[in-house]
Amino acid sequence: MTAQLLEPRFIAVEGCIGAGKTSLVGLLGEQFDAQVIREMDEENPFISKFYQDRESFGFQAQVFFLLNRYNQYMELAQRDLFSSVVLVDYLFQRDRLFAALNLKDQELKLYDQIYSLLSNKVPKPDLVIFLQTSTDVLRSRVEKRGREYEAFMDPDYLDNVNKSFNNFF
Repeated sequence: MTAQLLEPRFIAVEGCIGAGKTSLVGLLGEQFDAQVIREMDEENPFISKFYQDRESFGFQAQVFFLLNRYNQYMELAQRDLFSSVVLVDYLFQRDRLFAALNLKDQELKLYDQIYSLLSNKVPKPDLVIFLQTSTDVLRSRVEKRGREYEAFMDPDYLDNVNKSFNNFF
């Protein structure tokens, strides 16, 4: 019996901050006439404060991201994933990687309780594409795109995030 290859309908592109996820998702979306879902990081009201003071604003920023990502993935679950290709520029599990880097012990315990309630409900992608590059390239790309809230990003933080993604994959 020959295994039948199924065409992926739900594809997630993942990588560190500045890896090119959104750009690749946009190109693939055009190429395959796919529905594109982008992470809405600019909508996080805590993100600027977080990059200025990670310890004070980490929990708020992280929970906002978690709930926002959960809502986006659950909207996908409500749609017919079989009628068209859907591309997202993040994997739901990325949130837990950032939480481990950004939260203090008690905050992480509370976050993990929330995460465990939500993570089993989100749809799983058929295919994940991981974009990997050096921290120097990431820094350069982050600077070039000029997002105001990223101007305060600690270079060591970007390196730690990159290492975390490399370890995860």
